[in-house]
Parts: sequence; C-alpha cells; structure tokens
Amino acid sequence: MNISFTCTGCGKAMAAVPTMAGKRVRCKGCGDVVTVPGGSTPRPSRAFDDEDDLYAVAAPAALPPRPSGPASPLPGRPGAKATRKSRKSDGMSFWERQTLIFRTPWGIGALILLGVVIWQDLPGWRKAAREVRQEARTRGGARANAGGMQGVASSTGRAKAAGDQDEVPSGPIVLPRSPDLGAGVEIEPGVVLHEVAFGPAPAPASAPPGQSTRLWIYLPSGDHTPKSLPCVMIAPAGSTMLTGMDLGDGDRAEHLPWVRAGFAVIAYSLDGHVENRQDRAQVEAGLRAFLAARGGYTNAHIALEYALEKVPAVDPSRILSVGHSSAGTVAVLLAAREPRIAACVAFAAETGLRSYVSRKAANKDAPGFSSFLEMVQKIDPYTYREALKCPLYVFWAGDDTVTDPGSAMTMANALADSPGPGAASKVVTIARGGHYDAMIKEGIPSAIAWVKGLSAFAR
Repeated sequence: MNISFTCTGCGKAMAAVPTMAGKRVRCKGCGDVVTVPGGSTPRPSRAFDDEDDLYAVAAPAALPPRPSGPASPLPGRPGAKATRKSRKSDGMSFWERQTLIFRTPWGIGALILLGVVIWQDLPGWRKAAREVRQEARTRGGARANAGGMQGVASSTGRAKAAGDQDEVPSGPIVLPRSPDLGAGVEIEPGVVLHEVAFGPAPAPASAPPGQSTRLWIYLPSGDHTPKSLPCVMIAPAGSTMLTGMDLGDGDRAEHLPWVRAGFAVIAYSLDGHVENRQDRAQVEAGLRAFLAARGGYTNAHIALEYALEKVPAVDPSRILSVGHSSAGTVAVLLAAREPRIAACVAFAAETGLRSYVSRKAANKDAPGFSSFLEMVQKIDPYTYREALKCPLYVFWAGDDTVTDPGSAMTMANALADSPGPGAASKVVTIARGGHYDAMIKEGIPSAIAWVKGLSAFAR
C-alpha cells in the first residue's frame, strides 16, 4: 500500500511506495525536497529513481532543520530561489509565463530591435528565398521521374503507332495575332518591362502550337534608335526537359543582368507547362504539347518574330540565344535551327536529349519506347549539330550533380576547331558553385563579357 503524505512547502498531496520510506523526494508542484514518512535514518540513493514517477535525491548524513516560512534553498544548489511557488498557484497560464520577459522594458526593446533588423533585411531574404526556389525547381525538373517518363514514352509511342498526330510537326509555324507592345513599367532603375500574352493559357485544344505563348520584354530605360540594342532570347528553366514551363518571378535573376549590361531581353514561355508532376495525365499532356511545339522551338520562333516586328530597338543582326539547364537545351536547339541567331550561351545544359532520355528510362524494352525516341530525336539539339554555325559558349561547375554537359562541350569544341564564326566558341568550367549559383554568380558575368567581345556584337 502506498504511503500518503503532503509537501511541507506547498501542501501538495504526494504518494510513494513503501520501499521509498525514509528517502527524500522532490515535490513536482514546487520543487522542494520532502522526506517520505515511515523510515528511519535516510539512506543514500542514486541521483534519480523513477518509481511512481517520483524523483529521489541523495540525502546528506545530517540535514539542518527546515525553517518555518518560505521554502529554503536546496543544499548543494547555490542560487536556488528561496520563494518557490506552485506553478498552478501563481495565477499565470503557461504562455503567460513563457512570454513574461517580453513584458519588461528590456524585452520590449529587444522586440523592436528584432523588427527593425527583419525590415531592413527583408529584401535580401526574399531574394535568397527566390534563389532557393529556383534552384529547387531546376533541380527537380532535371531529375525527372524515370518511371513516369517510361510510362509517358510507352503511351506516346503507342499513340504514334496508332496514327495519332500529336507528334513533332513539321512545316511552317502558324504565328498568332501580334498585339501592340504597349506601355512598360520600370521595375527597377534603368529597366522597363513589357508583358505580352498572345492568347489564354492553356490554349484551346484546336489551336495551333504556341498560340498561348507569353513574353516578358525588358528594355533599358530611355529612348532607343531603331536596331540599336543587342537582344537576348531566353526560356524559363526548371522543366523535365520533355515538358514546357511558364514564366515566373524566380526567372528574373537570369534576365536582369543582361538588361543592365545594355541588352534587350525577350523571355518566352514554353508550351506544355505541368503544375503537378505527380499527376500522370498532366505530365502526358505536357509532353504532347511540348512535342507539338517542337521542343520549344515554336515558342522561340514566335517570340523572335514578335520582337523583330514590334520592338524597333532590337538589332536583327545581334540576336543571342541563352538558357540555363533545360532552357539551355532549348537555347541550343534554337541556335541550331534559326540562322538569325548570332551566338548562343548554354549554362549547365544537356544538349543530347535522346541520350538523356535513354539514360533515364526505367525500361527500354517497353512497347513504344523506340517510337518515342524517334520523336525525341526531332527536338534534340544534337540532331541539328551540323547546322549550328554560330559561336557557342558552354558554362558548367564541376560540382554540378544535376546535369551532364558533355554533349554541349563536344559541340562547342567542334565549332571552335572549325572555320567561320563558330571558331569563337568557348567552354568554361569552374570547380565549385553547384547547378544554379555558379550560373548566377560567375556564369552570367563571364558570358556577358564573352558576348561583348564577339565581332558580331562589338559596336
């Protein structure tokens, strides 16, 4: 039968098993030390005993008598408060006790100082958060789910075998109606942004590819004479390389350095954007739309035609194709298929798309896979490598674990060894920096310097 007794400090009812008689235990209400009744001389014990959830403490050979009044400090614990009270008897809730410090002048001052620091650093934190999101988006896109890709490959291959027309088309590209450029907005000192939407996104199923392309057109502030600005064509990164991508605020870190350097920038969306990559139906629809848009070439062509028609400041002889990761694949494809591109910059880009798909596929023996590869080959930049004549700048960081730029380096080195404009091609590798930060911190500045040194862009 348990021994019942009360704490002499706070009056809390306590209980202990008979074997605890004579031991000293700590009250869980006020923290004071009480001797369990019924024993003789207290016996030393280990520091903690978990019987009946009571905490026992080693009792000294002689303990001074307890004075009356408030509880005295515990022996051997200097600084223990002499006026311990029950946590339940102080009239304060748990959260009131936790926030007690913030009711003092020091606590209020600390809160004000913290608020000032957060307010001052908020823009930097937002920028860092955008970079983290962009890195995550790009990394997630490049590491496409192999099983999901295989399933899409099988169904698309079967559709082709059955005569479905949702494969890569050929022939002239249907241009949408071109709205006027309209007034721009200065989004930072020296940078004006114009937004253009050709049609609703997603476009109706009956609409030709590219009809819902969106453009962000950046121009340096001020008046510009006709054909006075070199122009960058750039798609959004972060796709699976087999689906499209819409424009997002995180892309601006890749756009603005070029505008600040005196370039016009035409950023364009890619047909086949997928909101949920875990949704098989969405992924398959995105792939079909991307293939129908010729791997993004249709969107790039529409964007280029619009820039040359509606943006008089763009110099048609100084058009530059640029892209990072999956967008770098599109950039090289555009440069190889569009003779008006004067130079190309590919950051951490895979340009051997058929090889990439073959590596990622989970089951290469699945029905329709060979037919699917035939379609992929039609949007593979490596397929058109012989048509690529302009200089190619390839940038990659040695610790980038997301992409393999081997095919892009092969293309650049082959161009550098050939006569003509392509001989100015260059491969730049750095030891560290990762997939995204290396491009932002070192890749873009070095590429801008390279482009400005090309004879085609020197003015």
